[in-house]
Order: sequence, then C-alpha cells, then structure tokens
Amino acid sequence: MTIKEQLASKIVGHWDFRTGSIADQSGNGNDGTFVGTPIWGNSPRGREIVSDGSTTAISLGDILDNVFAGEDAKFSITSVATPLAVASNVLVAKIFTGGQRQFGFRILTGKTNFFWYGDLTGATPIRSVIGSVAIDSYKEVHITMTYDGSIDTNNGLDRVQFYINGVRDTGTTLTASGGALSYIQDGPAPLGIASALTTANAITSGAGGVFKGGMKETIVWDDVLTNQQASQLYVDWQKEAHLNKIPTKTFLPEQVSDAPTISSPVLAYDMCVRGGMIYDTSGNGKNSTSIKGVGDIEGLFGRASYFRGEAGDVADIGRDTIGNALNGASGSSVSYWLNLVGFGAGGPGRNVVSCWSGAHYGAIVSTVEPSGTGYTLITRGRSQTADTLQANTGTTVVPLGTWVHVVSVMDYANGTMSTFLNGELYKTSAATFGSTTYVHSSANADDSIGGYVTTHNIIGAVDNMTFYDTALDVNGAAALYEKGRNKLSFYCTGEDWNVTPSAQSSGYLSNTPLKILSGSHNVVVTENNKKGVECATDGFLSVPIDSFFGELKFKAYNAISGGTIGMYISDGELTGAWNGYGAVITGGSDEAVISKVTSGAGSVLGTGSAISVGQTHVIKLTRKSSGAMKLFIDDEEEVSVTNTAYSSGARFLFFNLDAGDIISEVRFSPIIFDPTA
Repeated sequence: MTIKEQLASKIVGHWDFRTGSIADQSGNGNDGTFVGTPIWGNSPRGREIVSDGSTTAISLGDILDNVFAGEDAKFSITSVATPLAVASNVLVAKIFTGGQRQFGFRILTGKTNFFWYGDLTGATPIRSVIGSVAIDSYKEVHITMTYDGSIDTNNGLDRVQFYINGVRDTGTTLTASGGALSYIQDGPAPLGIASALTTANAITSGAGGVFKGGMKETIVWDDVLTNQQASQLYVDWQKEAHLNKIPTKTFLPEQVSDAPTISSPVLAYDMCVRGGMIYDTSGNGKNSTSIKGVGDIEGLFGRASYFRGEAGDVADIGRDTIGNALNGASGSSVSYWLNLVGFGAGGPGRNVVSCWSGAHYGAIVSTVEPSGTGYTLITRGRSQTADTLQANTGTTVVPLGTWVHVVSVMDYANGTMSTFLNGELYKTSAATFGSTTYVHSSANADDSIGGYVTTHNIIGAVDNMTFYDTALDVNGAAALYEKGRNKLSFYCTGEDWNVTPSAQSSGYLSNTPLKILSGSHNVVVTENNKKGVECATDGFLSVPIDSFFGELKFKAYNAISGGTIGMYISDGELTGAWNGYGAVITGGSDEAVISKVTSGAGSVLGTGSAISVGQTHVIKLTRKSSGAMKLFIDDEEEVSVTNTAYSSGARFLFFNLDAGDIISEVRFSPIIFDPTA
C-alpha cells in the first residue's frame, strides 16, 4: 500500500495535474480554477500545467484555514514540478497585502523556502526558513515541506522541514526572524498554486515571483509527515505510471498512402514536449537543450508544440546544431507543419526556425511575415559568413488558423532559393551565394524553433520539423506534404483546452483552434470531466478543415432556433456564397435534418425525429464517395439521402450555436462510413 493510500484520511487537498485535470482528487471538492491561461503540457509521467512565470496560476479559493492557521497547526505540502527558473518561484501561497498575509512556499535563489506571518498586516515575515539543497532549473524535483506549529525550538527554525526527492535537507537556516515567534493566522487570501493571489484572484507578487515551468502534482496534508513517510512518498512517486494522454486518429488503409522515398533527415523533431524537452528522432541525438514557455497540443502526428509568442518562448536546440548538420552540403531544406494563429514579440518577420551564424544570419531561416488577415512566407539565409543575406519573399497571403505544410530550400550549387506550400511551389528566386556548399561558422546565438532566442516569436503550433542536407525539389516537397495531408482531420477531444474565466467574443477561443465569428462562448468542463464549448450568446464558431463530415457530442440547452453542425465548402467564412452540407437541428420542432446549402440558402434533403433538449446527444454525419449521406443520433439512423453537388473546395467547419448549447469531442475525418456497420 502506498503512502497516499495509507494516509488518505490526512489528504485534505490533492491536485494531480498528470491526469489532465485541476479538480481536487481528495474528495473534498476544492477544485481549482485557472488564473490566466496556463498551458497543458506533456511529461514522461503524464500531463503537467505549464505556468509562464508572470500571468498564469491556479486559484483554490479561501480554503483550509482550519489546517494552516492556529497556534499548534500541523500540516505538510508536497509539490512536484520542473522549474524553468529558480530565482523566486512560488509553489503554493496564501498571502496578499492589506490584512491577508499568511504564508508562502517557494523556490528562492535555487533553494526551498517557507515563510509565515504572525500578523495578517505585518510588513515582513515573522520567520523565513530556507534550505541548503540546490534546486536545478529544467529538472523535475519532488519537494515535501512540513510545518509543526507546536515546536518553538531554535527560534522557530525547527517548525519547518524540507525533503528534496525524499531526502531531508539538514542544512536549513532562518533568513527572517523579526519579532516574537508566533503562528499562521486565519486570513481571507485564496490558496494559490504557482502564485500568490488577491481576493479577486489576480496575480500578485506578495509571496515572490510567479512559478515558471511545469507543475505535475500538489498535495496538502493535515499532519506532519515523518522522515520515513516523506521518503516513501518519493519512492512511490517514482513507481507511479501515468501514460501520456496522446489522442490518436484512425485512418482507413486506403486513405493513407506511402510517400515517395526521399533522403533521410539530418535532424528530425516530432515537436512533442516530453519532460521539458523536444527530441531529435533522426538518430543523431540533437535534442533541445531547453524549452521556454512551450506547451503542446493535439497535432497532426500525435502532439505538436504550441508557442505563445512571448519574448524567449522558443525551443532552443543548441548553438551550431543546424550549421554542423548542414556543413559541406550543396543544399539545405527544412520541412514542417504550421498552424499559425498570431504574431508574437519582435518583428517585422517572425521566425519559425532560426539558424544564426557568423555576422547575424545563417544557414537557413524560415520566416512568416504578417500580411492583411494572414501572413506570407520567406526563406532567408546564406552559404557562408561573408555572403550578403539572401531572401526569397513570397506575396500570396496564407490564412491564419489552419494547418499548412512548408518547405524552405536553399540550393547553393544552383544559386536558387525556394519555398513550397502544401506540396506546390510558392515562390522561387535566384540567389547570389559565395559558395556552392554551406560553409559552417560558429553561431553567435543558439539555433531555435518558434523565434530567435528572445524575439521574432510566433504564436501557434509546429509539428514534425525535419532538416535535410540537400535541396529538395517540388517532388520531394510534395512527398512530405502527402505524408500529412490525410491527417488534416479535425479531432478535438478538448483535453488541452483551458477553461475560460469569462465568455470570449473575438479572436480564437482560449487555446482552441476555434475562431469566434459572432456571439460569445466559453470553454467549460462537461460530463465525464471532458472539455467543451458552451455558447453564452448566440453566434458562430469556425475552423478550417480538410475533411468530410464527422461526429461530435451536442447538448441543446432549450428549444433550438437553428443550431447547426456540419462542414461547409466555402471561399470564406460567413459569406453569402456558402456551398455545402450540414447536420441541422431545425427551429421550433427540434428535428434533426440533413441540409444542403447553395449560395448561403439552405434546403432540407431529409428529416429525422426530434431530439430531446437538455440532454447530450452523439451526432454523426457520414458520407460515402457515392454521395450517400446518413445522419445518426445516438447511433440510431435518422436520415439517409444521396447528393453529389459538392465534393471539393475550401473547407470550413461551422458551428451555429444558441445560448446554453454545448459541443464537445468533435471529430471530422476524410470519409466516415456507416458507424453501425
């Protein structure tokens, strides 16, 4: 039996982020709420909350004063995290200025620190205990802190013990000891994970800096763990197996074809964040040296890295990594999948990948440039340090919010630069290189993905990035595109979505791929602890897809005035030229129908029975290549029709929701056949 099982009655709060939830798993109902928008990341042990060090935390409300406060209070706090900074990182705190000062538990100057106030209005802690064991950045650490208010020896120093990875820190010292020894008071501040919080759940620096890094688990115990229990707790942690929750996609064999063979990559990054790292899968061992503020979301090939666009939020792959891999090559290429949703720090251009060598520019740089409502693509670089920077600048605007495949190529031998988009030539131009091969020189900054060290940052997702020591042509680019083209299905379990503190009415909804076109919407927790979208005021959401039809869960709040789910083939979003099909719940009668839309006007192709409002239904809209379509409600066939009017074009998946409606677990695939077959 594990220590958690043995001492289950002493656990008064348990937030195991590895499960992908901020709910209290102690059974006491102290569920968390997000402050800001932390990112869900992956670790070798499961999920983790990634806090950005400035704007994100978790609020648990004003709880557990009966545990923390009082003359003889006894409690323990366990925190498992991977800090990206160790100067001043709050783990758990219950403190704010103005009559709310209680305690703070943090990492301070690379050591563990716990401090408390004997007076809610006190300007400085009455006691502050700091450890002696070094806490390293970018390394997972298991910390248990114990506090025994009944102990007064050594001027209060002996009240606090720290256990780092199961071993007691015997070198603790007092760094603050002003005034008579007293105890933690009962105050109104919220208990915060990753930051101290005001009573309005706003970030405050009252207990030190906001945590930056990944947090995997926090436990509050209403007793002092013994040396043996703290040690065994760490041993148990090492044995616990939490697998990564990586949603998969199923494709019919005929939908996935092997791409033509091309040369093996010299570097390959699957862009799945695991244990604070992005790994090189080429076999050359060039893993990222660090990642800063990079989360991960559902991608095309499993997981994809999500870059938030703040200064320094990049995947650092080390100095000279790309240059050394390409040295002596007659050409160089980089291939990646990109879902860009915005532009971050720096500019004017934003770098998806940067290799900066010698006097500022380097082997190959693939850049996006804001343009209108989208962006253009640029390939930059040089063959040797003495060269003038060469640039291949495109003009065709690529829309935001959709997955695209990009290949940037520099052909030193033939003096050309090219960019390929979705398997086709996007732009090519002549280039004046100083050498017919790439001549490596030491870089003056680390190579990176998602920006240039601290600037030129992107906002969006990157998946499956590979580098080649050859100049790929259109056939090679098309081959790489084909590998992922049929994976452009839209599949949102919602697992990664951040619950929104209030309704949003513009931009992209939280960290979902859904664009708000009208109305206001929230990300909420639905049945079975899933994430979904709830409509606050009537309106539309959309997402570009490259797929036909699919399934989702839909809950109608009340009588429907025209809630629509389905895929529309259109040249733009919400134009009068819609052409496509949809599964529609009709107004008034609440009947499920298959509808055809021509130039924005809908016509019913087939009608099924009415749905029950206020209940969650699984809705599936299927289509075969023959044009045969079926609508299923809770796996019961409701409508069967055939129509071949539309089969190709620009594709957008639209949701037209009424206030109170909820959608969740949305999956669209190239073709979905009869689910009952």
